[in-house]
Amino acid sequence: MTPLNKLKNIIYGNTAVVLFSIAAFLVMVISIYTSVLINSNSSYLAEIIEERLKAGARDAAHLISPAELAELTVPADMDKPLFADVRQRLIRYARESRVKFVYYYRINLSGLIQPIVINDETDGAYDLRTPAYALEWEPLALRAFQDGVTVTTELDGHVSRNGGLLSAFSPVFDEAGRVAAVAGVDISDERFLKTMNHATALSLILLLSLMFLIIAGFVSFSVYGKKEKELQERIRERDAAREQAERISRVKSEFLAKMSHEIRTPMNAIIGMTYVAKSSPDPQRKTYCLNKIAEASAYLLGVISDALDMLKIESGRFERSLNYFNFEKMMQRVEYVFADTNANAAADDFSGRHILLVEDIEINQEIVIALLEPTSIMIDCAENGADAVRLFTEAPEKYDVIFMDVQMPKMDGYEATRLIRASGLPRADAIPIVAMTAYVFPEDIEKCLAAGMNDHVGKPLDFEEVKAKLRMYLGDSYARH
Repeated sequence: MTPLNKLKNIIYGNTAVVLFSIAAFLVMVISIYTSVLINSNSSYLAEIIEERLKAGARDAAHLISPAELAELTVPADMDKPLFADVRQRLIRYARESRVKFVYYYRINLSGLIQPIVINDETDGAYDLRTPAYALEWEPLALRAFQDGVTVTTELDGHVSRNGGLLSAFSPVFDEAGRVAAVAGVDISDERFLKTMNHATALSLILLLSLMFLIIAGFVSFSVYGKKEKELQERIRERDAAREQAERISRVKSEFLAKMSHEIRTPMNAIIGMTYVAKSSPDPQRKTYCLNKIAEASAYLLGVISDALDMLKIESGRFERSLNYFNFEKMMQRVEYVFADTNANAAADDFSGRHILLVEDIEINQEIVIALLEPTSIMIDCAENGADAVRLFTEAPEKYDVIFMDVQMPKMDGYEATRLIRASGLPRADAIPIVAMTAYVFPEDIEKCLAAGMNDHVGKPLDFEEVKAKLRMYLGDSYARH
């Protein structure tokens, strides 16, 4: 076998090792480039901070005139209105420029630094009462005074000291062009040090990660061999089993959600039409309602039978049978058509009041409208939370109460409630929002209240409870804000 063929066999037999080596080299190049980029950005940050400090010191140097400086030389001058005026200038400048301290120093005849005024108004702040101290304590101020240039803290290799501040000093010239004082500004070095420390740590992590990657890779591939195919097969079997389990779980969840929806819809119709029938004195109307109840009951029975058939299928006990069915009648069972009711039963009169009903299922809208018709209340319907927010935004003073479903497409009731409350519109905080949902467990009610709703009504609807809520929020005891 030729050396070339041997090399090919080695490469083909260790494909993973070769690919890993290439990947490790690429990671090394990326790590080095990233480290260089981090250092470059750190240098750029240092330059930005240095320029900000210098600009701040130069601006501070122009906040006071040489003549004003000449009037502030001894502690007694602090009683002058000028001293308070200069301090207020510094306070405003510090606030607007977001610096921590801004101040003036003078080099007195004894060659010592004498503080003049600072934006700090606390006890012990540096001012004309502060004893002068040696120049060595403020080398930057000395340099600015002697050389007449603006100087800053050296940021390269900066270590937090002097109270964790970065400083800059700029000369204040008198009319003769001599340095009469120096203006200083301080900012916290916390952000700078944190950024530099993060950059250093990130560079170190990149290098350590690279070393670990190389070592771990070669250690791992040292045991790479015949079991690779077996391992890959196990992985494929595991993935297939997981996908199958996820698919089954997803189908079950969708089935339960569908069953819940399909059961709630006819139950709501049965209870709603029962109440309408009890409230109506018209025999024909009662018969109509009973027919609708019968249709809804038959549909509900079909839903339950379907659910049982699904269980039989899952357990392997399902038996097929050939039967005729009326397709048109089946489709009619799915859609419930509610005629307007003219029930004359005694009811609360909410004439002139307006509610917004947020409900995505049309049949549920019709049930609520039919149940509330005797109250003479006006009802607008929204099919989802987004429509509810839009209708309220367009006319925030129009509605007295909002009945809010929870589970809806586009936007659910929780989000819609939060957006209404946060809109800042008139009555956004005050309008009663009542959850009208089939989620009735205590944690569901708490979730509704946490979203900003005032109350909760469970489905299937109890009309007496609905009327009680209307009396509560539309009565005289609940003032309209």
